[in-house]
Amino acid sequence: MLIAQSTSAKDSLQHYQDTLQALQNQFFKGHSDAKKIAANEKFNRLIGEALKVTDSFDFDFDSN
Repeated sequence: MLIAQSTSAKDSLQHYQDTLQALQNQFFKGHSDAKKIAANEKFNRLIGEALKVTDSFDFDFDSN
């Protein structure tokens, strides 16, 4: 269990989570293949960035 995680890292990861959830909705519910592909590409880039944040592997990303 993570005892102390910096507030800025937590805030950053929370922001990534919110953005990733919105992108997830776009590529599952997008009206065109082009929009789904664009959302998926952005999702992949952002998840890579998020996993570089300190303690990201201990963050409870929501998976719904």
